Amino acid sequence: MNKKKIRDHTFKNIIAGIRPPSAELYAGSNVTINSYGGVQIENCKGVLQYNENFIEVDLGKSKLKITGDEIKLNQLTKDDISIKGTILKLEFFY
Repeated sequence: MNKKKIRDHTFKNIIAGIRPPSAELYAGSNVTINSYGGVQIENCKGVLQYNENFIEVDLGKSKLKITGDEIKLNQLTKDDISIKGTILKLEFFY
């Protein structure tokens, strides 16, 4: 085989072995903390408790408690939450 055929054959073998990630990889919640006192939670199941000092969120297989000062729900949709305030602590419960 010449070099081109070997390269093409190797490339085809590599491509054949690549599979997309399973849906389970994307099924969980994503928590993003930014530097200006905000937390975004994607794919959450709902808010369990909330006041100005903490918010507890159902993530499905776990729960997240965010503790801080002047905690406010900035945005709440069916699956996503945006929180503002002085974030002091994040606790995950499994």
